[in-house]
Amino acid sequence: IDQWNKVIEQLGTPSQEFMMKLNQSVRTYVENRPRYAGYSFEKLFPDVLFPADSDHNKLK
Repeated sequence: IDQWNKVIEQLGTPSQEFMMKLNQSVRTYVENRPRYAGYSFEKLFPDVLFPADSDHNKLK
């Protein structure tokens, strides 16, 4: 549960569409947690963290 909370704090509260796929007891837990907007992947993993010759740049 602690890992779930840490992920949600960074990526944001899941969408309603995603939550509808969860088991009812899990969905109830998630719906009763604080909501987080989350951060974009660009903010969490800025390009400067990756070497210029990494495969990451080939994915753009």
